[in-house]
Amino acid sequence: MNSLENITVSTQELSSILTLTERRISMLTKEGVLSKKAKGKYELKKSVGDYIKYLKNRMPGNASMTKNIDYNIEKARKTKAEADIAEMEAAKMAAELVPAEDIKFEWANLVTEVCIRIRNIPTRVVSLIVGELEERRIKEILLNEIDLALTSIANGNNSNECNKTKISRKNKK
Repeated sequence: MNSLENITVSTQELSSILTLTERRISMLTKEGVLSKKAKGKYELKKSVGDYIKYLKNRMPGNASMTKNIDYNIEKARKTKAEADIAEMEAAKMAAELVPAEDIKFEWANLVTEVCIRIRNIPTRVVSLIVGELEERRIKEILLNEIDLALTSIANGNNSNECNKTKISRKNKK
C-alpha cells in the first residue's frame, strides 16, 4: 500500500480516475477540496481520500451539511408564524377582521347606492336648469346635486330606490 503514497497524477488522469471533468477538478481545487502537489500534479492517494471525504460531507443528514442551519432561528420563525395565525384568529373572533364575503356584500351595496344617486341627479335638476342660460349657474346646480348625493351616501342615508334594488343577504344566499 505504500506504493500509492508517492504516486502523482496529472489533472487529466485524476479527472479520469474520479470520473469528473478537468474543469470540475480545477473547481474542487479552488474550493480547497483537492490540493496540488505541483503545477498540474496531484497526489493520487490524498486526492482520492479528500474527494471521498467531500462526498461523505455532502450526504443528506450529515452533521456538516446541517451545521449551517440555526435551529433557534428556525424555531423562532415557526413560533412567530404560529403567533401571527393565533392573533388573526383572535382578531376574527373579536370581530376586528371582517370576512371577505361581508366586504363584497357591503361594497356591492355601496356601488349600487352610488349608481342610483348619480342617475337620479338629472331628474332632480332638470326643472332647475331648464331655461338657465348661464353655464356657470348650470355647473353650480349640477355640482351641488352631486355633492348632496355623495354627502348623503357618506352619511349612510340610503335612497328609497336603493333600498328596493340593493343586494340583500337573503337574496344573495
